[in-house]
Amino acid sequence: MEDLKIILPCGFIAKYKDIFCSKDNFECPECKTHTTSQEECLHLPRNKLIINQTILNSKKNKFKDCLKKLELYKNDPKFYIDESNTKIKNNIYLRREEIKIMLNKKIDEYFENLLKMIDDERDSNFVVVFEKLKQISSLERETSNFKIQKDMDVYSKIKLIKKYKSKIDSGIHFVENTIEKFTEANLKLMESNEHVDITKLFGELFLGPETNIISYGSEQDIDDDSRSEGTFNL
Repeated sequence: MEDLKIILPCGFIAKYKDIFCSKDNFECPECKTHTTSQEECLHLPRNKLIINQTILNSKKNKFKDCLKKLELYKNDPKFYIDESNTKIKNNIYLRREEIKIMLNKKIDEYFENLLKMIDDERDSNFVVVFEKLKQISSLERETSNFKIQKDMDVYSKIKLIKKYKSKIDSGIHFVENTIEKFTEANLKLMESNEHVDITKLFGELFLGPETNIISYGSEQDIDDDSRSEGTFNL
C-alpha cells in the first residue's frame, strides 16, 4: 500500500505513503508549483478507485489465507476441538497443583508458628511452676508448724484455728492451681468454621465472546481509516 502510486492534482504521480503521511497543506513534492492537501489528493476519482481496488485485493488475499488456514481444521474438526479443550483441562490440573502447593506451604508455616507459640508458652510456664513449687514448699513447712497452745483461752484458740483454716484453704487453692499447670496447657485451640471461597482462590471458567465483524460504509470511503465497523455479539 505504501508503494502505491497516486496522481496529484497537477497531473504528476507520487507515492501514496508520501501523501498519506503529510498533514494539512503541503507543497507538491513533484512540480513544487502549488500546494495541496491529503484530502484533495485522496479524493480524486482515479485515486479513490485505485486505493479501494488495492484495499479490496488485499482483503481478498487475507480472506484466501483464512480459508486456507481453515482447511487444516476442517480435515479433522473433532481432533482440534478436543485438543483446545485438553489445553484448558491441563491448565486446570496445573492450577490445582499450584493451589495445593500454595495451601500446603501456608498451612505448614502456620502450623510451625503455632508450635513455636506452644513452646514459648511452655518455657514461660516452667518458670512460673518452679516458683510456685518453692512457695508450696515454704507453705508446707509453715502449716506443719501450726500449733495451738493448751493454755490459751477458748476464744483465742477459735480465732487461731480460723486463721489456720484460712491459710490452709489458700494453700489448697494454690496447690490445685499449680497441679493444673502440670495437667492443663494455658493455650487452647479454637477451631475456625470460616468458609474458604474456592471459586475466588482457584478461578472460574468463562465463555469468551463470539463476534462477527460487519463492516459497512458509504461511497465516500477511501481506505480502512475512514471505514466504520460495527461489532455484534452473537
